[in-house]
Amino acid sequence: MMPGMDRPDPKKCCILVPSRNGIDPACEAALHELARRGYSLRIMRGVTSIDQIRCQMACDALDAGFDELFWIDDDIVFNPDDVDRLRSTGLPIIGGVYPKKGELELAIRWKEGTGTVILGEGGGLVEVRYAATGFLLTRSSVYDAMQVQGLSRAAIGQFGRTMMGYFQPMTVVEGNVTRYLAEDWSFFHRANDAGFPIWVDTRPRLLHVGRYAYSWDDLVPREKRPALAVQIE
Repeated sequence: MMPGMDRPDPKKCCILVPSRNGIDPACEAALHELARRGYSLRIMRGVTSIDQIRCQMACDALDAGFDELFWIDDDIVFNPDDVDRLRSTGLPIIGGVYPKKGELELAIRWKEGTGTVILGEGGGLVEVRYAATGFLLTRSSVYDAMQVQGLSRAAIGQFGRTMMGYFQPMTVVEGNVTRYLAEDWSFFHRANDAGFPIWVDTRPRLLHVGRYAYSWDDLVPREKRPALAVQIE
């Protein structure tokens, strides 16, 4: 948290963690710290169909009355203070920035004309086209607006309960190209259609853990660290 900034009430926010192969130990330690601070922590283990899991977890948390849903993937290592940082912005949708696994590329689709983006110290809020759900704050108003846009609670998922298709994959036409959007970008596309811009905070330092802990440092030569500037093509 920034000095002098009050911590948002943890009881209003539910931390949602879909997990397929187990939670990285460093991620789990940070999650335990959030629970110690009073956050409600919901972990779904043995995940198979990630779109259905996200839809069901979102519906369950919203039905429980939470106003804020904070998604954290089981392979993201984070500072618990950055959960409070994103919540303190008051934005309906805001995420963090981290690299893809095995690729020298961030898990972001930038808006055209974005230009240079600073990661880490000196960074800030940037509006993007699509973000990633691995470290993402969403508010209930976003999900409510998607229902107004036409989603109906009719689908029965793998748990035998009806759910909304917030994260249901979709196809979109962009010019002469038809694109298949996975569950995360489908969510952002629906949010955009409902009138919500997608924001990221480029200051939190997140690790995306696989066989190697990918970080921003992998995108630029060592001599340019720790403050990073990424030129968006």
